[in-house]
Amino acid sequence: MSNYKDLELSANTWALDYQLDKVLQFLREHKDNTMPMPADNTESMDSEKCRRLTSYLSTVDEERVDLMLIWRLLHRIHVNSDPDQAVLVFLPGYDDIVRLKDLVRINRDQEVGFKHGSFIIFTLHSNIQTEDQRAAFEKPRRGVRKIVLSTNIAETSVTIEDIVYVIDSGRAKEKSFNSLTGVSQLKNVWISKASVNQRRGRAGRCRAGNCYHLFSTQRYESMIKFPSPEIVRTSLQQLCLHARSIIKPDMKIEAFFMQILEPPPPIAVKMSVESLTVMGALDENERLTKLGKHLLGFPIEPFLGKALIYAVVFKCLDPILTLVSILSHRDPFELPSDAADKKKAKGCKIQFARDSFSDHMAYVKAFKGWKASRKSERKKFCQDNYLSATTFEMVSRIREQLLRHLCAMGFVKNREPSGLSELNTNSENWAMVKGVLVAMLYPNICGVGDKVLHNSFNNQIGIHLSSTLTEKKNQIPTDWIIFDEMIQQGSGNHQVKGCTFVSTSAIALFAGRFTGTTSENTAKEDVTSNPEHSSSTLKINQWISLDGTKETLRILMSLRQKINYLVLKRLNSPSGYFNKVLIVRHFSIPIFNFDVFEVVTKFYLHSG
Repeated sequence: MSNYKDLELSANTWALDYQLDKVLQFLREHKDNTMPMPADNTESMDSEKCRRLTSYLSTVDEERVDLMLIWRLLHRIHVNSDPDQAVLVFLPGYDDIVRLKDLVRINRDQEVGFKHGSFIIFTLHSNIQTEDQRAAFEKPRRGVRKIVLSTNIAETSVTIEDIVYVIDSGRAKEKSFNSLTGVSQLKNVWISKASVNQRRGRAGRCRAGNCYHLFSTQRYESMIKFPSPEIVRTSLQQLCLHARSIIKPDMKIEAFFMQILEPPPPIAVKMSVESLTVMGALDENERLTKLGKHLLGFPIEPFLGKALIYAVVFKCLDPILTLVSILSHRDPFELPSDAADKKKAKGCKIQFARDSFSDHMAYVKAFKGWKASRKSERKKFCQDNYLSATTFEMVSRIREQLLRHLCAMGFVKNREPSGLSELNTNSENWAMVKGVLVAMLYPNICGVGDKVLHNSFNNQIGIHLSSTLTEKKNQIPTDWIIFDEMIQQGSGNHQVKGCTFVSTSAIALFAGRFTGTTSENTAKEDVTSNPEHSSSTLKINQWISLDGTKETLRILMSLRQKINYLVLKRLNSPSGYFNKVLIVRHFSIPIFNFDVFEVVTKFYLHSG
């Protein structure tokens, strides 16, 4: 191929030169499906078409999908073609799918030829129940048209044999990550030219077909050629960690990334390196620490690997192993294909969470319920609770894989129940599990005040509707909440997903790098003759500060050092098991909740 210097070389020319007769025949048969969009614009249109296009664009918002136009086009196709020819509609997301589905149902009896029973609608979406999606690949009875409403999940690797018509809205949901704020943004964007070609290729995969692109040629010409690389849209923590392990010791991680053909923004690399430093995976000179070297052994994001090590140290491995497996894969709770069932699906998730004020508890209990069910009943268990059976099967395999890694690294003796029992003595103690979650998710922490969440850069953060905590806004029991992800949809408010309320003691003991400072407060009500009760401040980061007496914070700082010591000891000797003698001490600390504090105190005050 070195002789071909023209980047515009056609597949036909290449096949001719190499005498690939079968390829030539295939290209000729599918010529209509592989043609690029025409390169003309409104200037090459006749005046009537141009006028109609201008008139239409002046009445609609191009940034929104015109569902009524799609409905009209569906009706036109339905009354003017063979009902055995299926239709595939590309839409940005779940909300558009539900609204179009409702629109078709509402208007079906008002249009000639579009009667109930003459068509059937299926949906394809990554979070919709699997059984409902499988039906989209089956042919309906003769005389019934199949209409498939899908996101870009159907662009590639999916072939529905009877699809003849494709309606392309030209829009898709794209996820991006703001390294500066740590916010994931889900944007409704115009797709790339490459995606346009992929969608057109879905029409007539097995016979001649037609594709309707619901955007102008001008819009097409303004589209980017290819989707933006994932490296510029995601967190770089795992890549930075692995980069550090292969580049020269004196080379900065940012300098390495700048050598890539399409490098990520420098600020994204800088923030990822800073996060790894706070996590303890890198030191101040960007060198791998003992923790960082161990994290390289896990096939997951660094913060998830850190959670597994903490779970081993604090003997609550089973629930953390489940949560890490789920967070490394996907949410097991699915959206119902019928929007009317959304409340019922949410109720199932709330039932798993019970009164724990925790989405993570819902994940753990749901997986336990699935695992405890007989294999023949697991499918029904998932259907009844709007869970994905395939997701839980994958989670189970990930758990096994991670256990093998822990065994190979020496953190676990063996994978038999007898070998794991010692590492699960605190697995039923949810306070301890939440402490490990704080260590894992920091700095994903929000303060709670006046029923509104806040952090260092935003005072108006909401809880995502998928969370079980949306039903408990008026019963918030603590001042802190940890979360898996903060998202922003379009230009809307920031929202947190995967939430758990935690106590102040959990934040003080398990949150990331912090320093303790003490200062005398001049306020009379804080002045006391006993120096042990003068005002002190524990500063965890730039915006989280905890006030208490000097004695209280001295004890907390000592406990924090004990935690770090135990983790470091385990990192230095993964297969070493600590002395089982426990020394129990109790402290009177009125401003801190005792749940985590007492458990941690009992567990590790003996250093020896």
